[in-house]
Amino acid sequence: MLLLGDRYGWVPEEGPKGGLGKSVTHLEFEEARQRGLTVLPFAKELKYSSKPATDDEQKRNDFRNEVFKWVGYFRGQQFRNCFELADLVGAAIVELISEQFQRARIEARVATREPEVDSIGPLPQAGPVDLPPDLVEAVRTGRIVMHAGEGISLAAGLPSGSAFATRLVQAAVAVGTTLPTSVVGAAFTNIATDIELLHGRTFLVDATGRCCIHRRESCQRGLIVGP
Repeated sequence: MLLLGDRYGWVPEEGPKGGLGKSVTHLEFEEARQRGLTVLPFAKELKYSSKPATDDEQKRNDFRNEVFKWVGYFRGQQFRNCFELADLVGAAIVELISEQFQRARIEARVATREPEVDSIGPLPQAGPVDLPPDLVEAVRTGRIVMHAGEGISLAAGLPSGSAFATRLVQAAVAVGTTLPTSVVGAAFTNIATDIELLHGRTFLVDATGRCCIHRRESCQRGLIVGP
């Protein structure tokens, strides 16, 4: 978590990496990048000043530009007060956990999985499954939606129930909505219902598709993988 304030920060003259003319925050940022760590940068909005920048202010501005131009997982966001910062941090952590963390877990499992040994020969092929024609037609025409539970979604790298609900609320808040339902302890169905009543079915489907990582086409095909 990288917080950028009004000052550039303390510049060490001795010790590890001392004498480089860089603040400890700047050095920590460079170290995190070199190690490939995820960085969540947030910068306090600065007051405009017509006076020439001091040496500390110029270093601060150059450091901010370096952070904002860096193409990392999260781009730098600015905040005016602690309340805005709390909202931005919460949203970033939800995104980090629900997308990057879950994907990394899947990649790690795939990388460490031992190759299967074919010691018993090919497995028998499963025969055709007869699905009710009415069910197949209803899914094809979009009149019903097949829904997989959270146990499947987490294994697939998709958001958990609480993360899914939080992301839905964030999508609504982004367009200026004040939801009557509190996210904390609220059922996903209640949040989805409120959003649909306020913005319509199309907005809900689009927001759901983004939260599930799948795009809108996945929902239109009749499958939503979620909590």
